Amino acid sequence: MNTKGLLPTLLLTAAAVVPTRTHAHEVPESSMTPTPMIRSAALPDREVRALLDFWRTAGPILWFAKDAEFDARFRSRFLSDHEAAARGELQHWLATPDGALALVLLLDQFPRNAFRDTPRMYDTDALARRAADTAFAAHYDQQIPLELRQFLVLPFAHSEDLADQERAVALARQLRPEDLARRASS
Repeated sequence: MNTKGLLPTLLLTAAAVVPTRTHAHEVPESSMTPTPMIRSAALPDREVRALLDFWRTAGPILWFAKDAEFDARFRSRFLSDHEAAARGELQHWLATPDGALALVLLLDQFPRNAFRDTPRMYDTDALARRAADTAFAAHYDQQIPLELRQFLVLPFAHSEDLADQERAVALARQLRPEDLARRASS
């Protein structure tokens, strides 16, 4: 029996959640209830690959730019995935480093682009922090390319909670100094 993906699958089975929502874009933090996982952690998800390919292709110039065309392409291509993530339907993505990164991008970066300048851009922040926390707990950050690790830190930086902000600073300090210097100068 191949047990390589068994532990992440078991952990996800125990920790997976499905939010109960009032509106399609709301995910209250206090309404999380356990649900079993059905997908195998060993199977790569095509949507994970598509999202990461899209994000890498966009690159640093578009990651942090206010670009209406990029926002529209991102929204058009991944809105249904974002909504599924907001409903807790993509928790199985947390079984792999790439999947966890993709889930954090969907819950943290996607809404900041797709719903720019609206209250909806913050609706999945708590879910993004939980996904990033899971990724760090699994040491996925060490398996993600350096230029993309920052996206696991950003959900904590986007929080208004002081403890999250302090965590973001501590995590950012763990990135290579030259990466931080490059980021500060852009």
